[in-house]
Amino acid sequence: DLGAPPARAESVTPPPAEAKKDERAAQPEKVRAEKPQTAKAQIEKPKTEKPRTEKPKAEKPKTEKNAHPRERSISRFVVFARDKGATVRLTGNAPFRYKSMNLSNPERVVVDLEGQWQVTAPGVPGNPLVSNVRVGKMGDRTRLVIDLKEKPRSTRLVLAKDGNSLDVRLDQ
Repeated sequence: DLGAPPARAESVTPPPAEAKKDERAAQPEKVRAEKPQTAKAQIEKPKTEKPRTEKPKAEKPKTEKNAHPRERSISRFVVFARDKGATVRLTGNAPFRYKSMNLSNPERVVVDLEGQWQVTAPGVPGNPLVSNVRVGKMGDRTRLVIDLKEKPRSTRLVLAKDGNSLDVRLDQ
């Protein structure tokens, strides 16, 4: 088409979103030249990055998951008297891992808990089977000794689902 008039060059204004994008792309260069060093550092950082501040480990609150093994404690340690026996119940702030054994001459039940536990032996109510409860620490274990008046007919250890409670059931 040779008969068509030549096209005129028109200035096209970009849509508002594109104009803003172009301004933002050009602006950091101007700011860098005008602002002091501290402003430059702020502009170059992405907006999502926050300054990191690390707290000392001593300030972190202790939870069950990050509690140090030496900070384990037994919050409840009781002896329940029953008609034909007794139950010794331990409740701690972390799961129990243990081994137990029955010993004779004198009759007693020994429960070795893995780790150092902060615990105080409870008083023992009058009952037909348990005479005393003792606590000791041996290396990396805490030992509970339940002294008995006679040999028990049965001894059962029952660990709660969460592992933080242990019942030692002794029957005559």
